[in-house]
Amino acid sequence: MRSRVILGALCALAAVAVLASCGGKGGAGKDTVTLVVGADIATLDPIKSASLVDSQVFTNIYDQLIKLDKTGTVVPSLAESWALSDDGKSYAFKLRKGVKFHDGSVLKASDVVFSFDSARKSPYLEGQFSEIVKVEAVDDNTVKVELSAPFSPFLGSLNGSLYIMSEAAVKKGGEAYGESPVGTGPYKFVKHESGVSVSLVRNDEYWGAKAPVKNAVFKVIGDQNTALIALKTGEVDFIYEVPAISKADIAGNAKLALYETPTIRIAYVIMNTSAKPFNNVALRQAMNYAIDKAKAITVATEGMATAVDGVFSKDIFGYSEVRGYGYDPAKAKELLAKAGYTKGLTVTLKAVAGPLAKVAQSVQEDLSKIGVTANIDMGERNAYFGSLAKGNYEMGAISVSCGNDADYYNVILQTGGQGNFSHYSNPKVDALFKAGRESTDKAKRLETYKELAQLLSDEAVIVPLYYPVNLSAAKANLKVGYIDPIELLAVSEMSWK
Repeated sequence: MRSRVILGALCALAAVAVLASCGGKGGAGKDTVTLVVGADIATLDPIKSASLVDSQVFTNIYDQLIKLDKTGTVVPSLAESWALSDDGKSYAFKLRKGVKFHDGSVLKASDVVFSFDSARKSPYLEGQFSEIVKVEAVDDNTVKVELSAPFSPFLGSLNGSLYIMSEAAVKKGGEAYGESPVGTGPYKFVKHESGVSVSLVRNDEYWGAKAPVKNAVFKVIGDQNTALIALKTGEVDFIYEVPAISKADIAGNAKLALYETPTIRIAYVIMNTSAKPFNNVALRQAMNYAIDKAKAITVATEGMATAVDGVFSKDIFGYSEVRGYGYDPAKAKELLAKAGYTKGLTVTLKAVAGPLAKVAQSVQEDLSKIGVTANIDMGERNAYFGSLAKGNYEMGAISVSCGNDADYYNVILQTGGQGNFSHYSNPKVDALFKAGRESTDKAKRLETYKELAQLLSDEAVIVPLYYPVNLSAAKANLKVGYIDPIELLAVSEMSWK
């Protein structure tokens, strides 16, 4: 179990007009905030999506049992309290009383059970809830979750992965539920105009603090430069991600505000370890020595990123330094020969538009220096991830957000993990993940993850590149709340100055 893996890859969509309900200029009358998202939503059903854009919208519609504050501490949300059994294998959650869904129905424990059960069946989330044996409603305001074994990061793993839905609304909506979502959150769904925008309105019966801004509009602008022009002209109020090359321009504009957010979204080169040629560890090690991370950071992010030697971010529990590879083309050539490719090699390198395409171009140049020809295959986002999932590729560029605990990375590195696009399988890696999640001793967990991080590095499962610093921009007179490390924010924390 872990937090939801959010896949990062920019999609290009045409810039389009704001909904008429926006009132023209962004922030008109101070009762509306218009936020730019880089692609249209696929669905607002949280169990049918791993998209960052979808999450940026539906995190404002739904509530969770718990949430993480700015320090990463677990704090109450729909669950006002919880208790852990003596054997560490059972949690009892007490729900807030009187919480209403947007359709007026009252939240009950059965809705939470339904949300857990739905998530456990979801192809996007089922692996994240594998430790759960049973979820039951003790009464209308109490939910009991039984685990197969102690799981230290259980509470934190619920953040970003379990959104509470109305059982009745989901069943009524059927396959179309994602187009008419019903949550308990601070904003209610109004409408989705495909390729244009999603409109939300404040939930005036919200159980928590009332959102200062009445209307929230998520406008689709696929081109970052077009989005920035829209911000400067007053057409929009906030952009989740602006190009790093625009940093100085935004910082020097008194009418705009720049926000820098260190992320836990790792960008890396992925290799299909289940098939030739990358089922050869020496070849994978050669790739790690051949790729210049500093250059990739400059090319793809204008220097707005932190290079990494291992998989885990410095900002998560379980981080430790590893013996990495560094940039060493000569060593890469030696390992290439050791792997049996004395005359070089030709591979296909898949990518999608945006920063990851620039990563692919940088990698292509690096590999040419050691005698490896990498032919870049640009693809549409959904087809791209479909190919990775099926193993129909050799190399690719990817970025994912896994969460703030090393255990959560099991989804991309453990046998059978739904985000394990490397198709890597190692019983020792699986055992270390299991030992880390089941231990309640923090010191022992850290030692376990230290061993795991070094093993993954030695195996050269991926080529870890960097953790980017996300740049967001807003009008200077818009107060923006906390932007978390996976690039989500609560519109309910926004207000006009």
